[in-house]
Amino acid sequence: MDSQTTPVPPAVDQATLMLTAFFYDHRDDTEASPAGMIDRLCAPYREVHL
Repeated sequence: MDSQTTPVPPAVDQATLMLTAFFYDHRDDTEASPAGMIDRLCAPYREVHL
């Protein structure tokens, strides 16, 4: 059985970098929440469960 990896879409990769930078920049702020840009970048790749 071949083990294949699915490449990460560039938008998800970018959102991961942005989220990491956000939490690093706000590591002392417990009230901070990530910007909506990250949600918009990842939205097309989310599965909808009904």
